[in-house]
Amino acid sequence: MSEPKDCFYTSHGLRLHYADWGNESAPPLLLIHGGGDHCRSWDRLARELKPYFHVVAPDLRGHGDSEWTKGGSYALTEYVYDILRLYETLGIERASIVGHSMGGMVSLIFSGTYPEKVDKLVVLDGVTVLPDASRAPTHERMLRYVAQLKEREGKTPRGYATIEEAAERMKKRNTRLTDELALHLAKHALKRDETGAFVWKFDKRQRVAASAVAGRPCRAMGAHHMSDAAALRRSQLSRQREAAWAGAAFSECDRENYRGFRPLGAA
Repeated sequence: MSEPKDCFYTSHGLRLHYADWGNESAPPLLLIHGGGDHCRSWDRLARELKPYFHVVAPDLRGHGDSEWTKGGSYALTEYVYDILRLYETLGIERASIVGHSMGGMVSLIFSGTYPEKVDKLVVLDGVTVLPDASRAPTHERMLRYVAQLKEREGKTPRGYATIEEAAERMKKRNTRLTDELALHLAKHALKRDETGAFVWKFDKRQRVAASAVAGRPCRAMGAHHMSDAAALRRSQLSRQREAAWAGAAFSECDRENYRGFRPLGAA
C-alpha cells in the first residue's frame, strides 16, 4: 500500500507538516482537514485520487505533526495564510481544493480571497459565515473568548494506555468507523506525553477560535444552503474576477465512503 512522504514548511515562524502523495507532474490537489483532525484522515481518498492528481494534504497549525502556535492564535486568517505559504513552498500557481468541516471554511475564504489560485473547490460538511449576520457586542464576544480559553487552560489532556483504547473511544463517538479505520485514524492522531500516555496531538485551544468566528453565526453547508455560500463568495469576489468553480457540498461527511468519490473533472 502506497504511503505519502512527510514534508515540512515554515509559516509565521511555525514548522508545519504536510503529506505529499507524489505524482508531481499531475494537477495539484490540496486536501484540507477539519478541526481536531489530521492530514492522514484523507489517506483512502488520497490513494484513489493519486493517479489523477498531485495530492497534498497539510496538517493545519495546531494539528497532527504541525507545531502549535505560541500563545494559541488560531484565527481563520492564520490558516488562510498557511495555505498561501504552502502554495509558495510547492511552487504552484493554481490548485483544486477539497476541504472538510473547518477546512471547508478555510477553503472558502482562501478561494474567495485568491480566486485566481483555485481551479476547483469541493466542500464536505462545511460551514459558512453569513455575510449579513448580526453579532454580539465586542465586549460580550471578548468575555466569552477569554472564558473559553481559561476553561481549556485548566484541563489536563485525557491520556490513553494504548492506541487501541483511543480507537475504541473514537468508535463510540462515530459508530460508522470500522475497527481498521478507527485504528488508522487514532495512530496518526496521538502522541506520547511526559508520562508515557497517549494524548491527542491537536491543540484544544484551536476550538475556541474556530467556534468564535468573530461572533458571527455559522451554518452547515448542505445542498439547501448553497445560496448562503454563493452570497459569501459574491461578497468576497466583488473586486476580483470569477474563479472556476466546481462546488459540491454535503450535509454529512462519511470517511468510510471516500472510495466512492470520483476524480474532479473525470468522466
